[in-house]
Amino acid sequence: MLLSEAITLVLSRAGLDPDTTDYKDRARQYLSLALAEVSPMADWWWLDRTTTFTTTSGTRDYTPITTNVSAFHSFVDVTNSRVLNIIGTSTYDEIDPDQDDSGTVEAVYIGGIDSTANELLISLWRTPSDSSTSIRIRYRADINEFTSSDDGSDFLQLGIPRIIENVITHHATSLYLEEEGDVIQADRESQRQGRVLGAALQQNGNQQGNRRYPPIRNRGDDLVIRY
Repeated sequence: MLLSEAITLVLSRAGLDPDTTDYKDRARQYLSLALAEVSPMADWWWLDRTTTFTTTSGTRDYTPITTNVSAFHSFVDVTNSRVLNIIGTSTYDEIDPDQDDSGTVEAVYIGGIDSTANELLISLWRTPSDSSTSIRIRYRADINEFTSSDDGSDFLQLGIPRIIENVITHHATSLYLEEEGDVIQADRESQRQGRVLGAALQQNGNQQGNRRYPPIRNRGDDLVIRY
């Protein structure tokens, strides 16, 4: 389904003219709101992303991801086949207060939003001494708000699988009907959304087959950084 088709569907179900620009803009906003509410409901497989970047000698801070991120899963030094620890603010400051350690990268700190590039800041410890280390990042994306330039794209191009199309379409319709004061129809759309959301959640749990999960341990016991 194209985003434009979803907009038309929302407006048709809400009893509004699908050719009116103001209505279309509002429907697009509600589809974005619906997606923003659905995204945190589960560890959705379709939000998982992977990217890599290469270190630059003497450079500690990087902005390799230009999209929104809701969670980071892992950082791996692919060149040396090592998993990098993700550390917090206090640890990052304690192990290298002057930020003058250089050499092999052992840990990563998520430094918030870079004030210049307005992108997520990834800081390394130690400062790399080479320009050849490849670092892989696995993370969960937070899909950006839809704009009119997305109207010609299908949902899969926008990073959304077919099973979620119904979820956000019914939810957006419910929000629009609430705004129009039709509480009864809004509630019916919400009930439909609940049913298809249940199916999507079940499908999400089966996506990666017969998975096994290791016993939950105190992760603090596994993290040792020597400096």
